[in-house]
Amino acid sequence: KDIVDTLVKFCEDSDLNTKKTFVWICCLCNNQHRIGNQKVVAFEEFQEIFQTRVKGIRNILAMMTPWNNPGYLKRVWCIFEAYNAYADRDCTIKIIMPPRDETSLIQAVQRPVDESGKSGLDELFEAMANTKVENAEASAQSDKDNILRLVEESPGVHELNVEINHLLRAWIRDTVFDAAKQKEESLVSDEANAENDDLERRNIATFLTFCASFFSRVSAHKEALDLHGKALDVYGTLEDKDEGKELMARCYNNMGTELESMAKYEDALEMHRKCREAFEDIYGTDHPNTSVSYFNIGAVYSKLGRNDEALEMYKKSLEIDKRVHGEDHIDVASSYTYIGRVLQKTEDYDGALEMFQNSLAIREKTFGKDHPDVAIGYGDMGLLYHMKKDYDGAVEMHKKSIAIQEKSLGKYHADTASVYQNLGGAYYEKGDYKKALDLVKKAYTAYKKTLGEDHPKTNTSKQWVDIVEEAILNEQMQQ
Repeated sequence: KDIVDTLVKFCEDSDLNTKKTFVWICCLCNNQHRIGNQKVVAFEEFQEIFQTRVKGIRNILAMMTPWNNPGYLKRVWCIFEAYNAYADRDCTIKIIMPPRDETSLIQAVQRPVDESGKSGLDELFEAMANTKVENAEASAQSDKDNILRLVEESPGVHELNVEINHLLRAWIRDTVFDAAKQKEESLVSDEANAENDDLERRNIATFLTFCASFFSRVSAHKEALDLHGKALDVYGTLEDKDEGKELMARCYNNMGTELESMAKYEDALEMHRKCREAFEDIYGTDHPNTSVSYFNIGAVYSKLGRNDEALEMYKKSLEIDKRVHGEDHIDVASSYTYIGRVLQKTEDYDGALEMFQNSLAIREKTFGKDHPDVAIGYGDMGLLYHMKKDYDGAVEMHKKSIAIQEKSLGKYHADTASVYQNLGGAYYEKGDYKKALDLVKKAYTAYKKTLGEDHPKTNTSKQWVDIVEEAILNEQMQQ
């Protein structure tokens, strides 16, 4: 039933006639058991047959279910299918999932942060980080050995993991986008018919904010800002003015965060101040929500170079979170990180290292070792070692960060781009210009794709490409 439901939905979404669309299902057409211990067909012969089918059709539908632990990635012959599609650039491979998995995914997007500091979005990124084709199984060990040998030769196990994760992210992004669009349309339709009540409109607005949080995590900040703005408009019309005031404050906070990510710092500060005023009025000055507001104002002050004001806000936030959540909460880790960054800017390197180590320990305890937040911790320590001119230490930390970021966030994400650039900078200082150029070019490409050509980070990245290319040219002239 899952296969039929999934294929029917794929046809509907692709405007294909289900009666005139033909699907070749490998397990029904290729008898993989014939190449087992009985050796009826040699592996090399079967490999040729399989490759011919894949390259002849050129359109691969990889059904992955459940979305958070796909069976597709557990079977080595499925990996072989993905490998063949990846190896032939004329082939396209598309992730498809049963409708029930789409429902489960949207439920995960809406699951709020629990007591440990983890949300449903964390489950999404953990699922992607756990993609390891090398762990796939086969009924015959020789099949697994042969297939993984081919993958390792080209493109490599890590590269294939990254590519599959890219496809998974694209499916997840499209699914969340479609869900948000449908909710927006229902909101407009209901307003036109004057049939929607407060509760229904509130629920739709809240759903849009959850979708916005997802887009923020994948660096789609304009989309996130737009959704938060739509939710703000709804919250401002609720009959329960007290509830509306709190929800509007949260929207101000979220919009400030997106504006900060878009380098619109003065606008971001305005949003965060509106949020702080509302939270202090509602909760007082010793509450987790007020702590978040202090923290976010501190972040904008730091971006504006107002370090003393930034430290003041961060420390207020830290003390509140310790009292309310305890020493090992992820919010405490965030305050340690950002205090460390300000201390690093003021050249208090020992103080900064202590903060970063405290933060990394909490992140690993909360999320495990393969989560994007852990990668950020490694990246912070890499930058600190760079500032101390310990470039070997910087390279080690940045490589750990990249290994996580590429798997969980992909190559074309602003956070991944940042680590590419930082690792490239470390290699530049070591005089290894070839490696440095490759990395800063990757950073520039990723920033352009995620933030646009006019973003300050993109411009800085392009400047780094020019600097490294000039260094290579000077080195060649000297030789």
